[in-house]
Amino acid sequence: KGGINGKKLKLIYLDDRSSPEVATKLAERLILKDKVMAIVGTASVPISLAVARVANRYRVPCFVSSGYLIDPLRDVFVFNTAHRTEIAILKAFRLFCESGVRRLGLLMPEGPLGDVGSYLGRLIAQALKMKIVAEERFEISSKGLSDSVSRVISLRPQAIFSFATGLPAFWVARTLENMEVNLPLLLSHGNASPTFFRYVKDLRS
Repeated sequence: KGGINGKKLKLIYLDDRSSPEVATKLAERLILKDKVMAIVGTASVPISLAVARVANRYRVPCFVSSGYLIDPLRDVFVFNTAHRTEIAILKAFRLFCESGVRRLGLLMPEGPLGDVGSYLGRLIAQALKMKIVAEERFEISSKGLSDSVSRVISLRPQAIFSFATGLPAFWVARTLENMEVNLPLLLSHGNASPTFFRYVKDLRS
């Protein structure tokens, strides 16, 4: 409606299907075929990383909205509109401390998102004098998390931190529910979306 400085804009919308591989191909298509001036989107670290690599390679501005940590030397063409991930984790961990929670179990998805959650979780826990008593990794396509959860809770954490989003986060919550694990569960703030709330509704149905 009106464009910018009197120039109309054409908006091309594509679905990355929460896949870094798909996101890479679509970003290349937008740049090489559609000749876009900029790319806007991505709401998770793995997708942001994939698209950022393409944007930097082809020198096209890219605006992400996730916990992706920009490297000013590498990501010359990438800009982030979201707050940094460590801010969100720090706030949550401080609330844990105020509630007397000092022992955490980590249940992290394989891949970049789990790597970020594990690294920052341990870093912030150390700063707040909290103890990480266990860490388990799981494949994001796996629904069977019972064994991983059992190993984590066997070491008696007071809460579980799983830096997962979307369906993987849903499977974590559902597994804890089915196993009647009565512990606070902290998931990625990337789940603050209508889609995830529908997953939670399905969990109760």
